[in-house]
Amino acid sequence: METMKTALTRAEIGERVAKLSSAWPGYDVVRDCMAAWPDAGFYLIGGSVRNVVLGLPETKDMDVLIDASTMEPLKAGLAGHGLLKVGPFGNFAWYPHPGERWCWEFQLVCRMTTGVWQCEDIGDVCNGVDSTSNAIAYDMRTGEIIDPQNGIRDMNRRILRGVRFDRREEFICDDQIPYPATVWFRNLHYATTLGLEIEPVTKGWIREKRHYKQYLDFFSSTFFVPKIDPRLYPEEG
Repeated sequence: METMKTALTRAEIGERVAKLSSAWPGYDVVRDCMAAWPDAGFYLIGGSVRNVVLGLPETKDMDVLIDASTMEPLKAGLAGHGLLKVGPFGNFAWYPHPGERWCWEFQLVCRMTTGVWQCEDIGDVCNGVDSTSNAIAYDMRTGEIIDPQNGIRDMNRRILRGVRFDRREEFICDDQIPYPATVWFRNLHYATTLGLEIEPVTKGWIREKRHYKQYLDFFSSTFFVPKIDPRLYPEEG
């Protein structure tokens, strides 16, 4: 008889993330940056934490949000180590080994938005992402798992659930694409690549916003080429 997989507790997830992160390229440098910058909060969020819950390999990049007012101490700490690229929104992409695809992505919490106001803490960020699967954060200092949207529960049930359906039709990337369209593509992509079932409310929103398909080429060239299972693609009518 097949044995049902036992869901991990928050403590177990935290322990696994801690064990994996200590082996990630460049972790020792990031750890030293944290030690030299004790007042800043460091939080892993997104795929690296989500995949631990799902029992999948870690992703090719680590998304870290920093609760501070500036990135300058981090920039100083990373200087002389690997390759550091500064993005247009003040984000840092740090490659411990130039030429390899492995990357740490750093951004300030205060530069993120819920769609209504600027984020003030990691909870705000988790409550404003695309889906609950990406709303699980790991406090790199305390080992605490932060899960205000019950993303762990949804991942244990293998359900993709959207977080926000009221985001304004605000255009980004030089007014080329509305922000909700990026969420639309991301949710379809993750449902496909992770084998998740889209829950009814999210599925209804995706069908209602099917006109976002017109931005496929721009999304693909600007962000990534989304993989979408045809069975998940919204039907016309």
